Amino acid sequence: VETARKEGINARPILLRGSPFQVIADAAGSEHTDLVVMGTHGRTGFSRLVLGSVAARVAASAPCPVLTVRAS
Repeated sequence: VETARKEGINARPILLRGSPFQVIADAAGSEHTDLVVMGTHGRTGFSRLVLGSVAARVAASAPCPVLTVRAS
């Protein structure tokens, strides 16, 4: 958050409880968020099928664009 603020980006931390994809999407709506940026593990195939993808669910349900960044 500090780095974002130094770059002139309006950012603040929020601590939420619940189903991750749902609370992220809900917060994006209630906070009038312009963009959600989130990391992803980049899982594919069987592991994605079994574990699911929070990022994919957020992208499908958020009221704003979602930028996913694959972990290196």
